[in-house]
Amino acid sequence: MNTPAILEECQELVKQHEAEIIALCQSLVKTPSFSGDEGAVAQLILEAMQRLNYDEAYLDQAGNVVGIVRGEGGPATIFNGHMDIVDAGKPDDWQHPAFGAEIHQGYLWGRGSADMKGALAGMLFAAGLFKTWNRKPKGDVMLCTVGLEEIGGWGTYLLLKDSRLRAERAVVGEPTNNRILLGHRGRLILKAHFKGQSMHGSIVKHDANPLFSLARFIGSLPEVSAALAEQVSYLTITPTATTSLPGSANVTASDVTQTLDARLGPGVDAGMILAALNQLLQQSLGGQCSGSVDIARQTLKTYTGIELEVDDFMPGYELPRDHAWAIEAAARLGTVGAGDPFGGLASYACDACRLDQEGIPTILFGPGDISLAHAAGERLPVEQLLESVVGYMALVW
Repeated sequence: MNTPAILEECQELVKQHEAEIIALCQSLVKTPSFSGDEGAVAQLILEAMQRLNYDEAYLDQAGNVVGIVRGEGGPATIFNGHMDIVDAGKPDDWQHPAFGAEIHQGYLWGRGSADMKGALAGMLFAAGLFKTWNRKPKGDVMLCTVGLEEIGGWGTYLLLKDSRLRAERAVVGEPTNNRILLGHRGRLILKAHFKGQSMHGSIVKHDANPLFSLARFIGSLPEVSAALAEQVSYLTITPTATTSLPGSANVTASDVTQTLDARLGPGVDAGMILAALNQLLQQSLGGQCSGSVDIARQTLKTYTGIELEVDDFMPGYELPRDHAWAIEAAARLGTVGAGDPFGGLASYACDACRLDQEGIPTILFGPGDISLAHAAGERLPVEQLLESVVGYMALVW
């Protein structure tokens, strides 16, 4: 377990490599890596693992990067982090360039700095520095850097098809301001489809126009979602994008699709939500309209060419606070930082649920503030980046 002497040694080691850690994070941020196009960042990570003398370092078939540092035979730990980022938006919205990785007033600026290339750099050095220290980690450390997380966590899903990558516990490096989060909400994308009759805009037939059915459906959605939320741990349902065909100004729609973004608490049954929304839709239909609500489907492709067709669903996840991994992680990180190491559940979805689906208990821990992720002006406190390296090492020494 952690002692003051071990902690001081580790902090000094990180200090000696501070410039390299920051430089790697800057290189990662400078390299765009949108979902399905993570190859250039994957190569940077693979080369860094090789420089740090990982015992194994390789790309899997999906283009995920796996690096392994062998331990002393104790429980193996997966460090999980995603390589992909969201679009940076308009350049004029950024105070400092989105892919400049510039450092100003203690912050490293750029798209992906907080979410989550800072954690990638931190995890990479945390595992690798054991090779230059006179210690081994307690058990094997498997650093798994994945793609396609921002669009559903499918890189980790593909990664875990390899039965060799099994561990007793895992850490996902999402931005938590270097506190422990024990889970996250889920995300479920739904499509409400309405079909009616297309006709000249001068003909008024409300029962045949699917937009009136959609209006009734959306109008009743707050009441229905609030009633569902009373039955479960957490639930919100928000209408987002709307599409209609044929789309001409003087022709009524024949087909309308309303996208719904549902955020779920851990353990919430997607089937129950789907059934309730289908009931609402049927009650909302005009006499000459039809429709249904379905889980949205995604067609995805990794940068190595693997194709997937999947439901757009990431379930919620929660590790009990009295779980052995939660207790151990808190004890180890409690000596590194100050105060209670625990935060609440993450409001966002992440790859912890994919690890949980394989029976691997998982915590979230990483540098950065989630409120800055996906925003213009995303940035990472350099001090938190360096602190996270000590934290990741403390979790496995």
